[in-house]
Amino acid sequence: MITIYKIIDGEIVEKQVTPVTLDRELRNGWSVEKPELEIDKEGGGGAFDFDFGTFEMFTGESLYQGIPKFIDNPRWYEGTTREGEESLIAPNMLFPDMELHPAYGATTYLTGPKWNPVNIGGFQDLLVDAGYLGEDDYNEGQNDLSTQSAIRKWFADINNVNLDSYLNGNNVDIDPIKFLGQQVNRRFQKLVSEIDEQTKEYAESIDRGAFLRDNMEAVIGRNPTDNELKEFQKMANEFIDKELEASKQRAIFELKDEFGKLPEFDEATTKLQEKGITMEGEEVGTFLKKYGVSRDPIKPDEFNSTEAFQNKIRELYKTYIERADRGERADFNFQNVNASIMGGPMATGRN
Repeated sequence: MITIYKIIDGEIVEKQVTPVTLDRELRNGWSVEKPELEIDKEGGGGAFDFDFGTFEMFTGESLYQGIPKFIDNPRWYEGTTREGEESLIAPNMLFPDMELHPAYGATTYLTGPKWNPVNIGGFQDLLVDAGYLGEDDYNEGQNDLSTQSAIRKWFADINNVNLDSYLNGNNVDIDPIKFLGQQVNRRFQKLVSEIDEQTKEYAESIDRGAFLRDNMEAVIGRNPTDNELKEFQKMANEFIDKELEASKQRAIFELKDEFGKLPEFDEATTKLQEKGITMEGEEVGTFLKKYGVSRDPIKPDEFNSTEAFQNKIRELYKTYIERADRGERADFNFQNVNASIMGGPMATGRN
């Protein structure tokens, strides 16, 4: 329970409220800070003009983070004298039915019977995936200050989305958990896009001509001719692109694993069964192999463009390389024979 105060008829009145009803009481002039009565100079007693309590008074933060304290009042026009019709108005006063999440609610959000350490840890994972909570900034399973700060950021974004909806005349409050899921998906797609962009940037930095020349020379043992370079450039590019794509898919696989987006075995087999494909009459292993379903998601294989390209060139130049090898061996043998003759009996004059 929270103790709140209000000056009524010159007296300080206090009462206990729950966090759920605190927001309404603050708007009705109650305060979480106990006001002081001021004695006037004439000796009489009376209350000073005390502004009603707000969240800022005891936290230094905005009551509803993510939205402005005041917005233009559409009901106000210049010259109006109606009481309460000011040019600026608090959003929650303009749209009393709008669902807003006060910042102080972050402190108690993960409290209650259902929030055991396991459930709190699972929710912290969502906050991390959504980008509200740093991976190393919290104590797993605990409603710590970092987690509460992350929830306030989440609340702020929800408030912003809801206010935008009411300002545009839609008057629809978004479900907080649904919004959190949307934030997770947005961050996931953003990171996938970053992987794609990084792959493109790396692709542009590769000297494909040098790759072709260096690898051909390493295999055939000489500088390739212009015709050879022209002939095999397309092949070299294909191997380079294949390695880039494999690296990108491995990075996306790791990202999916981090976000819990890898398909489970049951999910995969269910999709196949929806197409009329079942495991009846087939061994499980055969079924998995036939339809490419794994009990454990398989990370895409690595691909080495240098190794693959050299192997292909070695295969195509096999006869040339073997002939060159035979020539080297023949020359080596000739030199050995020549050395033997020159160093034999004739060289020494012996019979």
